[in-house]
Amino acid sequence: MVLLTHGLSQLPVEINHPSHILIKRYSALGELPLENFGKNSISAIEANNYLKTSDSDIIKIHKWNIQLPNNDTNKTNTNIKHKINYFIKGLTEIDFNKPKEFLYQSISESASMWISWREKIISQPFSERNNGTTNDFQFLDEFSLRGIINNNIFISSKFSMFRHSGRFIWISNDYNNEWVKYFPAIDMNFWYTNQTSFYIKNPVLDIEIANSPFSWGWSSGRSPILAADAIPFNRISLYKNIGSLRLEYFHGSLLSTSIRNIHLSNIKKEKYIAGHRVQIKLNNNFHASVSE
Repeated sequence: MVLLTHGLSQLPVEINHPSHILIKRYSALGELPLENFGKNSISAIEANNYLKTSDSDIIKIHKWNIQLPNNDTNKTNTNIKHKINYFIKGLTEIDFNKPKEFLYQSISESASMWISWREKIISQPFSERNNGTTNDFQFLDEFSLRGIINNNIFISSKFSMFRHSGRFIWISNDYNNEWVKYFPAIDMNFWYTNQTSFYIKNPVLDIEIANSPFSWGWSSGRSPILAADAIPFNRISLYKNIGSLRLEYFHGSLLSTSIRNIHLSNIKKEKYIAGHRVQIKLNNNFHASVSE
């Protein structure tokens, strides 16, 4: 089945996911094509194709979160009781050598769709508030939906709800200046993120409409031009390959002030950003690019 083996599709992997570092490192070592070193957005299909042959336990663990559904539906158990037992068992034990199961999946010759659910709890034992007498906790409830239609339309959507104990957010790894609401009755902060990508491949050019994390520069996490750890913004991107040339363009809508100020004033003013990039492959060991 070719539906899930096409290497040039776009189901974006989180930019801070370790697979980005692994693929760029293998590219620098010459074990993968060098053009991957200049990519700040790697698809789940590309990442799985590149890393599927590795026997490293570390890579198997990192690849687990970006696995695609098994395209052999005969090996998929859809029984509700089995699903519940699978997710409960996954709280304490995961076999990274077995294919990952999803909350729901549907596979056919022309389309596929899968839904996943994730829970995460983080604890910080030494709190900076209350003179260190109370532990801090952060909870994550996350649902994601992904789909492929006719092998040229790729849909990815993820909704994440975060809860953090206490008045202040001390566990800040997953917080990127989103709007936060504090509820004193339960002593907890709430915030959420909604990230979406709609990608269309066609012979003329590829088009992506998205509000997923985005980077414009060589260092995806801390780019001096546009960093991926900023709040995602609405954008449209165009991609075109012409021989050894790769052309990229994006146009996005930014916020004129902080999320907090927008909620206080109830006024949203738009400002815009655009960028162009030309990347050329001179040979297998030398690539050059110009960004504007």
